[in-house]
Amino acid sequence: MRATATILAAVNETRLHKVVGEIRTGGYQVTLTFRSDGEVRGRVHHSDGKVYDCTVTQAGTCCSCPDALYRRRTCKHAVLLALYELSTPPAPAQPTREGPSQEIVPRPELKLVKARPGFVFPP
Repeated sequence: MRATATILAAVNETRLHKVVGEIRTGGYQVTLTFRSDGEVRGRVHHSDGKVYDCTVTQAGTCCSCPDALYRRRTCKHAVLLALYELSTPPAPAQPTREGPSQEIVPRPELKLVKARPGFVFPP
């Protein structure tokens, strides 16, 4: 069973109706950032400027809103993300170029250090 269907089956009817009503008014905009059968991630933008990052998995939901963080319940943003994912078809796979024209860029070697104020690193 997909992660979104699992979560939607567990949400109470009152919360589901509230989310559907808010979808109809157009108060939210959803951006999917990752999707698979077991996990969906996205960003939910509210019309008043607030933005929440949500993750929906079969094990549960995680959201950056106070309802999810402090009350530990499935928030309306996670329900909204799940409904949006179910109603949005997956994007077609982009063709990849293969051959010698692809350039491999090496990753920089970065080190995180703690320095006192005024300290200058030697060259």
